[in-house]
Amino acid sequence: MGTKPSIVWVNGKKPNIGDIATSKQVNRSCRAIHIWDACPDCGTERWIKRSTKGNLCVSCALRKHSVGEMNRRWNGGRRHAKNGIFIAVTPEHPYFAMAHKCGGQGYYSIAEHRLVMAQHLGRCLKYWEIVHHINRDNRDNRLENLQLLPSHTEHLSYTFLQIKVEELENRVIQLEAENVLLRSNG
Repeated sequence: MGTKPSIVWVNGKKPNIGDIATSKQVNRSCRAIHIWDACPDCGTERWIKRSTKGNLCVSCALRKHSVGEMNRRWNGGRRHAKNGIFIAVTPEHPYFAMAHKCGGQGYYSIAEHRLVMAQHLGRCLKYWEIVHHINRDNRDNRLENLQLLPSHTEHLSYTFLQIKVEELENRVIQLEAENVLLRSNG
């Protein structure tokens, strides 16, 4: 196993703080100039790209900036996924009983549409209760777009009926357009 690129010493001797080397000299695959620098928190010396913003080592950066409000990408605990929006919650949250553990992430979250409905009703939802998006946009979690259905079976039949109604409405529009076209030609 080779030496970590962050601690490679050019010409076999330890560099001084501020020494400069190319990527090739420090066994990096990129094309950048590197500087030997020390982490301001723990003092670990290593090669960093000259263009690097902030100069914390990886472990200090993760410890300081990776969780919760300290993360530069923190967005209030909202996580967007293809199946909706999820809100991070703590065990002190009044609707924590509805939360699910996010695999490997170390926190719990609740689907935003379920949280909106629970807050409106003033109680936790049962696991079998389904919150349906009327306009079928799972990111539109306004209360007026949500409907509580008593079971998954009810939700399936309601959704199927909604799709059939839309198909019929589109067919009526198509037939009306054809009718107008026939009247104008005849």
